[in-house]
Amino acid sequence: MKVLLQRWNLVVLMTVILIGLCVSVIYSNQDLVEGVRAGIRITARSSLIMFCLAFVASALQAVLKNNFTAWLQQQRRFLGLSFGVSHLIHGILIIAFARLDPILFHANTNLSTYIFGITGYVFIFLMLLTSFHGPSQWIGPAKWKALHRTGGYVIWFVFFSGSLKRALTVSSAYWGIVAVLATVIALRLYYRHKKN
Repeated sequence: MKVLLQRWNLVVLMTVILIGLCVSVIYSNQDLVEGVRAGIRITARSSLIMFCLAFVASALQAVLKNNFTAWLQQQRRFLGLSFGVSHLIHGILIIAFARLDPILFHANTNLSTYIFGITGYVFIFLMLLTSFHGPSQWIGPAKWKALHRTGGYVIWFVFFSGSLKRALTVSSAYWGIVAVLATVIALRLYYRHKKN
């Protein structure tokens, strides 16, 4: 089991689980559109979890120093890649939703959704691309660090603003996600302050 949760095995395992869950929920739902929307919710949550784990890994290791935080630190890159795969599936399902029911899709989106969504996906793509040796060598360590730091904060903000909006307008259950994201950013900022 330990080997499955390391490096590329972790990415493959997360991909297989997510595809299996999405296919299952889509085909078990009598309404295809609702099945796709359920898949969108599943991948939104899986993306959030994997992003938070990768984003806060160094900070948690600095604060807690135990076996779990050491594992997070070691697997940070692969958690980030798993997040990228999860959000790629999420994006494919969003496109499917838009094509299957354009009226309902447009009723559930607005200009800010497009702006934040596209910005987030641009950073995800660039961060995924530069997670591989060739592109990371090409841009150099300083630009790589700046890209991944900026991208991390941008993606955090997209998650936070979306969750806060839903907490205020859709369901109070989203306050739990807001609290998790607030804790994550607090740990990151504390870690950066401690390093400096």
